[in-house]
Amino acid sequence: MKRTIPLLISLIIFWISTAALFNLSCNKNDGHFIYVLDDPYIHLTLARNLISSGTFGIRAGEFSATSSSPFWTLLISFIFSFTGVNVYVPFILNIIFASLIIIILWYIFDKNKFSIIRNTFWLLSVIFAVPLIPLCFTGMEHLFHSLLYLLFFLWVCSDLTKDDNNSNEPTYPINKGEYYKQIRHAFSFYILVVILSSTRYESLFMIIFCSILYFIKKRYTKSYLILFFGALPVVAFGIFSLNNGGMFFPNSILLKGSFPHVITLKEIIIKFIYLPLYNLFISPHILVLLIFIIINLLIKAKVQPVLKNKFSVGFLILLFVNLIHILFCQFGWFFRYESYLLLTGIAFFALYLKEINLNELYRMYCSSKFSKLIMFVLLLLLSSPFLYRGMLAIQKTPTSSGNIYQQQFQITKFIKTYYNTSNVALNDIGMITFMTNANILDIWGLADIPSLKAKLADNYNTEFIGKRLKEKDIEIAIVFDFWFSGKRKFPSDWLKVAQWSIPDNYICASDNVSFYARDTIAAIRMVVNLRKFSNQLNKNVKETLLFTNISDSK
Repeated sequence: MKRTIPLLISLIIFWISTAALFNLSCNKNDGHFIYVLDDPYIHLTLARNLISSGTFGIRAGEFSATSSSPFWTLLISFIFSFTGVNVYVPFILNIIFASLIIIILWYIFDKNKFSIIRNTFWLLSVIFAVPLIPLCFTGMEHLFHSLLYLLFFLWVCSDLTKDDNNSNEPTYPINKGEYYKQIRHAFSFYILVVILSSTRYESLFMIIFCSILYFIKKRYTKSYLILFFGALPVVAFGIFSLNNGGMFFPNSILLKGSFPHVITLKEIIIKFIYLPLYNLFISPHILVLLIFIIINLLIKAKVQPVLKNKFSVGFLILLFVNLIHILFCQFGWFFRYESYLLLTGIAFFALYLKEINLNELYRMYCSSKFSKLIMFVLLLLLSSPFLYRGMLAIQKTPTSSGNIYQQQFQITKFIKTYYNTSNVALNDIGMITFMTNANILDIWGLADIPSLKAKLADNYNTEFIGKRLKEKDIEIAIVFDFWFSGKRKFPSDWLKVAQWSIPDNYICASDNVSFYARDTIAAIRMVVNLRKFSNQLNKNVKETLLFTNISDSK
């Protein structure tokens, strides 16, 4: 019974804290449950359209590779087929997966003979540093991905350093029970690889690297199979997307990925020097993690060949995936993009520190009061980025949910009331596509293939935007102005009618969202509708009408 105390303490703290944040967020949003991002509503829309029309897109009958996590969308769709469309499904799934993370880590720590205090400490560290509680409110796949990533990582670290006969096939003579056990083990592993790469594509970096490590160890069959099953869902979805008029990779990866489009010296300096340094500057927790990884990898490499020890292998993989993420992937945007690195890193260091003799190190380096003080200050400094991250994430959860409520939810109500069957252009499409029947044009390109292709070809400009708006017979547009500047400026013949501003913005791309109309008649209609809607508009939203009469039209 005593062994379960860390698990019970951690689960109770996690569940109570999640319930408290849920209550705070709903109270802030007039009783509405609102995710801290607009993105989960895209998954909800895709999942609903999959079960209702068989279409992978934000509009029935029109394909768009808007989701960068096909498996997460399929999982939500599968649950919808039993429960019906329900906005709470991603939230509940995240609570389940976060609880599984705690349970699995408790089991792993307990099997490694962690004391009750040590086990509790590391479980709470994971809960608040990753951070598990706020990530439940994203409605996104990051907790599920982090769990899969951790399992794959620990599996490979252990499996790569086993004594073997250079084959991953069952060998004889073994009894039938052992043979089938090996088969089940291999099957489970490759299923994990398939789900991992189809949940988030950046998993391919680690999958490819681990395949190379198996190749170096002369375990060729497993090397090829890991690569095959890792690439399988990516290639399958890519072919499916191409056959439906899309691109090989999901639109969000092509729009958000940090990949150089033009190979010039300036581009190389920006992408491979400036941006990585900036990413480390805004993510000191990753910098601390990297420092620990490099120091301990060097220490272990002096004692034993890297691929002969599971901790050396682990540090090598962690070093690679962290560096790759810094170079090519995003950080932040509500603490989610690097969450898998933190979960894996913290769990692995907890296991590593259990293996080394901390008492001996303490006696060697903390023999005097001064050295103890220095050690305490050093540990405090190194842990402060993780502590700050955890506290900030919890603090910003109700704020971010409130931001989405004050901006996206209010826009959604306005469109549903007055433009529910109209042609509307947007650059933030999640909640509006999920909660209205408007014909949405994603002028930014996440769900509009022509706009995406124009951006990739560097042909996205004012002329293209105007042409696309005309092709889709758009009546009104609601956009962030700063996304449409320079050569991408919004067409001058469109009339800027109004602007909404929200206070204390943390998560929305801009404090201000602008309302445009295609002509004077549409502008007058919008003004009338905005004035009618003003009594329903959240009191914290500041509305500025810029078009009041016909003389203001140009």
